[in-house]
Amino acid sequence: MRHFLWIFILLFGAAVAEGWAGGTGWALPALAVTAFYLMQVFGWRRPLLLGLFAGAIIDLGFGRPYPLTPLLVLPAIAGLATLWHRSGSRHSLAMQMLPGALCGLIQAGVILAADSFAVEPWFWRLFLHNTLLLLALAGEGMLLLPLLCLAYDHWARRLALPQYLTLHPPSGRPAIHVA
Repeated sequence: MRHFLWIFILLFGAAVAEGWAGGTGWALPALAVTAFYLMQVFGWRRPLLLGLFAGAIIDLGFGRPYPLTPLLVLPAIAGLATLWHRSGSRHSLAMQMLPGALCGLIQAGVILAADSFAVEPWFWRLFLHNTLLLLALAGEGMLLLPLLCLAYDHWARRLALPQYLTLHPPSGRPAIHVA
């Protein structure tokens, strides 16, 4: 039960942060990165189920005509998390920049599909806007995942919950350490 509550609190906080950032005109992949973190720690089922509701709330808040975050972003993040759980390294903060950037790119793809093509009439302006959005979300995800790993693991340690950076790789595979 407390795992469920922890997942709910983190996803709700990420949805609030993403909604606040979007309200100020800033795209932030907070829900995607937090969902990736939780899917690494607790498996993909519980975070995906609760993430669907958080994603629907974000899409409703932004006035998107379709629930793209729960239907496209979070299942793609679940696939990335499953792949990273099998073959990636969770023991180095520097290595967390790669999946963080991929989370940002997945989020950017949905934003571009839903918002950009409908509002920008000129090709070069659209191209510049989309390129800057892709770079911004990839960079934000690259920085956000290691920072959230540290913060969430600190709180999880104090609550005696599983932690991301102390997870062991799947059996039979050596841990990869990159400094």
